[in-house]
Amino acid sequence: MQQLILAVFLACFALEFITEFILNELNLRYVRARWTEKRLPDFFHGKISSEEYDKSVEYTLAKGRFERWAEIYGRAVMFVVLFSGLFGWFDRLASEFAQRYSLGLYAHGILFCLGVGLVFSVAGLPTGLYSTFGLESKFGFNKTTIRLYVADKLKGLILGLLIGVPFLLIVLWLMDVMGRYWWIWVFGFIVAFQLVMIAIFPTFIAPWFNKFEPLKEGELRDRILALANQIGFKT
Repeated sequence: MQQLILAVFLACFALEFITEFILNELNLRYVRARWTEKRLPDFFHGKISSEEYDKSVEYTLAKGRFERWAEIYGRAVMFVVLFSGLFGWFDRLASEFAQRYSLGLYAHGILFCLGVGLVFSVAGLPTGLYSTFGLESKFGFNKTTIRLYVADKLKGLILGLLIGVPFLLIVLWLMDVMGRYWWIWVFGFIVAFQLVMIAIFPTFIAPWFNKFEPLKEGELRDRILALANQIGFKT
């Protein structure tokens, strides 16, 4: 049974990777083909200059190439974590820690998840740093300083703990008390959790990482409000 599950997982893993790789390559080829015409598409006439269009195409191609290698790197990290025995090592470490301090089974599960999450977070730092301070800076899109980047990471860590630990605790509790159909209850809880997060994110979470202010009076504001009224969106 374990071999069957592993085979299905690897098949899905490979299929998803190949699909994303092909779609990214098709997108890059399409952009290159249009760019070789060396003329500004009719749609952009009067909106941006040829130089701005060329810069946007160069950025799109560079970002696409980066995303391709970042995807390969991310898959390699996941593959190493899955098959290197790290899961077993973290499980033993979490179990020993929970037993030593009499923290119980739930703490064991939470510590295990936090350990694995930490590994993936650290592994994602190289691509995150290059994306922000390499790729985005190269094209003049980066407004983030090292200090702000570190501050955002620390805020994300704190927020992740404040939200993630109670979330994991409820999931583990449902798995423990709901019997053979625990997965239905967990699925329902995750759906409800996501809906709540969608509702509270703009008001309570996004301001941690971004500064918001009312849009100033002007043509842009008037056009946005007109569009919102046209589609029945309340502002």
